[in-house]
Formats: sequence, C-alpha cells, structure tokens
Amino acid sequence: MTLYEMKRIEDYFKTKTSVKKKKMDPEQNVELTADIDVAGSSGVQEAVKKSSADLASKEETLSCKLSEFKEKFRFDIGLYQRSLSDSEKHQFLKNCWVPDRQYQFPPSDRNLTFQKKWLNEFPWLAYSHEKCGAFCKFCVIFAANFEAGKGSHVTLRNLVKTPLTKWKKAKENFHDHECRQYHVRVCEAAQNFMSIFEKRQDDIVMQINAGRKVQVEENRKKLTPIIKTVLFCGMEGLPLRGHNESGPILGNREGSDGKFRALIKFRVDAGDEILKHHLESAQTDISGIEQFSLCVRYVDQIDEKYAVREDFLKFVPVTDLRGASLATVLLQSLNDVGLDLKKMRGLGFDGAANMSGAFNGCAAKINEQYTNALYVHCANHSLNLALSHSCSVSDIKNCIGTLKSVITFFRISPKKEAVLKKHIENIDNEERRKRLLFAKRDGRNILMQYRGLHLVIQR
Repeated sequence: MTLYEMKRIEDYFKTKTSVKKKKMDPEQNVELTADIDVAGSSGVQEAVKKSSADLASKEETLSCKLSEFKEKFRFDIGLYQRSLSDSEKHQFLKNCWVPDRQYQFPPSDRNLTFQKKWLNEFPWLAYSHEKCGAFCKFCVIFAANFEAGKGSHVTLRNLVKTPLTKWKKAKENFHDHECRQYHVRVCEAAQNFMSIFEKRQDDIVMQINAGRKVQVEENRKKLTPIIKTVLFCGMEGLPLRGHNESGPILGNREGSDGKFRALIKFRVDAGDEILKHHLESAQTDISGIEQFSLCVRYVDQIDEKYAVREDFLKFVPVTDLRGASLATVLLQSLNDVGLDLKKMRGLGFDGAANMSGAFNGCAAKINEQYTNALYVHCANHSLNLALSHSCSVSDIKNCIGTLKSVITFFRISPKKEAVLKKHIENIDNEERRKRLLFAKRDGRNILMQYRGLHLVIQR
C-alpha cells in the first residue's frame, strides 16, 4: 500500500479479504431467477394494482375539484377576453361571479380588504378572484368602443384594464369612475345590448325600419283628410283658392279665405283630431314659398312609332322672381336631371313680363344661350285668360251658368243619367250618337265636350 493510498489511520489495521467468485452454471442461474419471479409475482402485482387504483382515485378527485373550481370561477370578470361572442358577453353580464358570504378577501399591503357591501352600492362593480381586485364589468366589456379624455387620447386603465387593489380610498375611486362620461355611455350601451339580446327591443336597423314605417303611416293619416278635401272640391266644381290664404287655418277669421281652407277647418271642428294636431304643430306655411312647375314635352319612340309626350318633372322653389334669376334656376334644374339643353327647341311660359319680356324676360335670357329654343305663349294660360275675360261678357256668363245647371241636373241623379243614355242610344245618326257617347260614355262627360254641347243644342 502506497502513501497515497493510506489516507486514514484505520487503513493500517485492515486485513485484506479475498473474494472468490463462485462460478455458477447458466442452467442453475436460470432456475434461480425463475424461482424468484414465481415466488414474488403475486405480491408485487397486488401492490401495483392497489397503488394504481389509489393514484387513479386521487387523480379523479383532483380532476373533479379542478372542474368545480373552473366552473365556479368561469365568469370571473378578470378572465374576460375581447374576442368573446355576443352570447358569451351576455353570459358574463348575466352570470358574473359574485363572492359568497364565506369568501375570504385577501388583504392589501395596508391590511385592508375589499368590502362585499360595495357590490350592492355599485351595481356595475365586480370582484375578480383571479386578479384579486375590483373591475367595472360594463367598462371591461364595452369600453373598447368608446374614447375618453380631451382629444380621445386617454387609455382606460383603473377598473377597466387593470384591477383596483388599493382599498384605502376605494369608495372615492368608485364615485369618481361612476361620474365619468365614458362610463355613462358604456352603461347605456350595456343596457341596450341586454335589451336587444333578450329580445326586449329590436336592434337599430329594425328600429329604424319600424320608425320609418310608423312615420309613413302617420303621414298618410295626416294627408288623407287633405286629399279627400281636394277631391271633394274637384268633384263639386269648387275653387281651391280664396282671396286671402295667409295666416293659420285654425281660429276665428274675418271674411272668406277660400272654400278649401274653410272645408279643412270644418273637418277639424267636426272632430278630426289627427288633422287638428297636424295643423297645430305646423311651423311654416308652404303657401308662402314661390315655386314653378317644371314639365318637358318630347318625342318618344314606342313600338317603332313616334309619339309626343309631356311629363311633369318637379316643383322648383324660387326666391328671386326676376327674369334672369328664373332663367338661371330653370337651366340649372334641367341640367340636374341630365337633359342635353343643346337639343331644346321650345319654351312655353305664361305671358307675365318676367317670363315673356323681350329683353329681360326669362325666355329672352335663355335664347341668349340657346337660340333654337323658341318661346310660345302657353296654350293653357291663354285659354285661362280667355275664359277669365269672357266671363265679363253677360251673354257668355249666362251661358256658362246655364251649362252648369244642365250638368248639375244630370250629375245629381243616376236615374237621370240612365234616361239620358237611353235617349242618346235611340238617335239614328250614328256619327251624332258617337259624339254624344264620347270619352267614357258617361253623362258626366257628355256635356263637357264642345261638339257634344252643340249636338245637345241642336237636339
């Protein structure tokens, strides 16, 4: 033994023992191993089975407790994710986790804890077991759609993105958050979301459609009595306009302001509450707006045949009644509807000076730009002027009165109309009979035809 091998004093007194390895027969070794396996297999297997069963039972118990724990804190506001669906948002708002009476709130650095009564004082408040702090459950879910601060550059953190964990001035922080403008808007958004999701009210698209439908129905109810009054005046041959149509319709007025306005007032007095409310709530009088009707006369091709058509386009409001201003408004209105004014060939206006003036009239100003558009006096206005002037002649005035009486005589009774038709059908002259039965073959139209009038006189 060398010096390096003897490290302790006991090494000097040790006796060397030689270990002789006994060679064993391979067959004997196999038999010995087999004997050991057979002898201990049953006990080992039972021990393994028992330990496996105990381990499986513990794992099952642990798994159940973990599932119960996850289910209990499933709607912890601290676990909220921005990618949740509307259904999951509704579940968070409806089933947000609330600590029970036995729950122990963890203390803060100052040994202060969250008070459960705060949840009753502030309905929007929620406590998170995961984050050990308080959140505003409405702002956590909906504040991402709202902006805060001047210039909308403030990042919402306390009670929104980060929990409140300091309880010394907790109520002051809660009251301050409750007064924030973004919190007020978020609470309204949450309330609307719950109402829409639970079908207590429709979404904004449905509300707009429903509101438009209600508005259309209300407008129709307001227009119905007015339209019926216009039809009544037309059927009875009553003029719509009066000498003075200014001012409100309701109330006592001196003198006559037209049969139309008088009939409207009569409907209100008879109990038409919808019309009364409409007239009372009206802010402006549309009759105070000057406007002209814009019509176009053109050649159209229908089934390889050409026909002259005349269509109304729109009413155009005007403020300046001078010829130059009217010409500008007229040309602009025609350009707005997409017409090629270079193809304009005629102008039909009334004979007023601002329309037909040779130098400053509307027609003259238009002819400066479009020389092919020739001005003609409107035939309807010419007829109206002729009838107005003819009424001053006593013979024509009496004739018109007689015609009115004859027409009224047949119109007031269907039996008289039937007798008139019967006599007309018995006329031998076919041409005369066709003229008398012109238009709708109705007694109301027969006497309105000029040729029919002559035939009646001859008859």
